[in-house]
Amino acid sequence: MKALTVLLKATVLVVGVLLAPVSCRVRNLADVTSNALFSGSFVANVVKEGSVVVYRRGTTGNYIPGYSKFRIEFVAGSENRVRFTEYTGETFDGIWNYSEDNSTLSFRQLVPVPSAGNSIIFKVEKKERNDFVLSSISPNPKTGSTLNQYVLISE
Repeated sequence: MKALTVLLKATVLVVGVLLAPVSCRVRNLADVTSNALFSGSFVANVVKEGSVVVYRRGTTGNYIPGYSKFRIEFVAGSENRVRFTEYTGETFDGIWNYSEDNSTLSFRQLVPVPSAGNSIIFKVEKKERNDFVLSSISPNPKTGSTLNQYVLISE
């Protein structure tokens, strides 16, 4: 009976040691960067400033037709590099980071520095190749300090 108890304890210990790395696994950045979503370019399909739809791709009469220039390019062959083009046509280069914990996509160390600061952070509402939905976390001074939503499609 004592031998069975020792064997049972040893088995529990071995199983616990083997499973601990699985339950405490930290997500490797390579897992995220290899995701097809974070490669290639995305353009605006529908843009809302506040609650008003100001742009729909492929239609005429958009309130802000400049959103046809809006583009996010995850630069191929470079670790976490991004090229971000605003609806004004201004282009910024920097580093992107995706936080799965709070579903945010941030662009940092942008050059030149945007008027809103050195970083831009979006809440990721939906993560699909042809339905990539981002919402601004802080008001954009260029759009009258509205919180904006961008429905993006792969280019």
